[in-house]
Amino acid sequence: MSCVVMVAAIGDEEVGNGRRDEVERKTHMSPQFDTGSIVDHGTSIAATSLGEGARENGGNDHASSSRRISSLLASSTSVPKLIMVSYASWYAVVMALIPHATTKPFLDALVIGVLIGFVLNINAYSSFKANVESMTASGDGSVNTSRSNPSQSQTSVGRYLQLNCMSVLRLFLIPYMVSSYSAAAGASKEGTFVSIFPVDARYWGPALAASVAVPASLLISRKSLELIAAKREVNGR
Repeated sequence: MSCVVMVAAIGDEEVGNGRRDEVERKTHMSPQFDTGSIVDHGTSIAATSLGEGARENGGNDHASSSRRISSLLASSTSVPKLIMVSYASWYAVVMALIPHATTKPFLDALVIGVLIGFVLNINAYSSFKANVESMTASGDGSVNTSRSNPSQSQTSVGRYLQLNCMSVLRLFLIPYMVSSYSAAAGASKEGTFVSIFPVDARYWGPALAASVAVPASLLISRKSLELIAAKREVNGR
């Protein structure tokens, strides 16, 4: 029906009102199209295309997610980071196992962590801002016109937090952990610690195991993802 109306309208424009009947008669004599079949066929093609696109997008999302995980593990498994993870594992296990007579050491450590972490992040932000600004200047100190000048958004606090969220958190956690561990060791019963190391094997045994197992598991995960990525690259060729 829609084809008939369209052809009739075109006929009106081309031949004028005086020949409308003739145009309509010729239109009705022309072969009829099964518009339902056309629509159904187009719908099936569109659905197939959407399905293929969804599968392709799903594959791309999966590959992108794998790359992000691999990148995160790669940045978290450098030697300095693994040492910090080992220390954090030791801290968490020891603090969870030893008896605590009071929570005051942890409250005091929280205040210290906030104050020191705030100062450390101010200094880190200053370095971040200076680095961004220096990247836009050439070696002689003049502005490099091939790069855009750093805008307020590039050197803003929000941008610093976005790019360095884990470092920001770490600058708060390190002083908190050091302070709370020292205070908890000092407030424990006599004979529980020698310096900062617990005497009882029920405390230092699991802590030592965790400080080795957690970094090792991160390193193994990184190597496994690298092998999987290498195999996919070979199969893709």
